[in-house]
Amino acid sequence: MGKVYPDNRCHRYRLPNLIRECENQVSCEYEWFASQWSECSARCGNGIQTRKVFCGTFDGETVKKVSDGKCKEENKYEGLNNCTGKEECSGQWYSAPWSSCSKTCGGGLMTRKVLCFIENKTVDVRNCDPSLTPFSTESCNNQQCSRDQILPLEPATIVSEEEECIEEYETSFIVMDTTLGLGEM
Repeated sequence: MGKVYPDNRCHRYRLPNLIRECENQVSCEYEWFASQWSECSARCGNGIQTRKVFCGTFDGETVKKVSDGKCKEENKYEGLNNCTGKEECSGQWYSAPWSSCSKTCGGGLMTRKVLCFIENKTVDVRNCDPSLTPFSTESCNNQQCSRDQILPLEPATIVSEEEECIEEYETSFIVMDTTLGLGEM
């Protein structure tokens, strides 16, 4: 074995090269690689596409996957993309809550708004399947009105207390609706 001496005691021209060119000039840099985009997640309307993104090194023939920390984050490809489906969306029916019944007895109606929506926006009803349209009216309070809900249509002739009523008056009645006022019978 030999002895180790300080550099100043050796001839510089005999010093071997400390750096040399690689025989294979392949870059050893790490870079981001990405797969093809997936199909859009939505058949119609708004959806998302995805793809795989990874950090790797290319040796001229193959790509070797390495940890993401070896690549520059600011150069990373996006893994998600917004997309629109290829088909036109058909609408869906939505209905509002029922209104109060128009009558308390004797048959009334409840109503509600029925709208056609595509992508959370109202559209023309022709965009929705007419065979699936929800009802917009429904009958309610179909029971007959009780006696205390029936009022005379016209007051009978006013008779003083002293007069005795001999004749019986024929009286017509109407139904009083507490929400809308007088209705017809």
